[in-house]
Amino acid sequence: MQNQVTPASRVFDLGLALELARARGHDLEVMSELLPAAQAGMLEAIIENPTE
Repeated sequence: MQNQVTPASRVFDLGLALELARARGHDLEVMSELLPAAQAGMLEAIIENPTE
């Protein structure tokens, strides 16, 4: 899995996101399909509110 850096130099640890999903009992195949949409939403929120 990879980390991705946002324009604000914040890091998304995608491997950790899946590890947390696994620990909570979620289906990793489903979660891996949803992860790109979640990442896009988080990136949009960071761009809209860079100081939070």
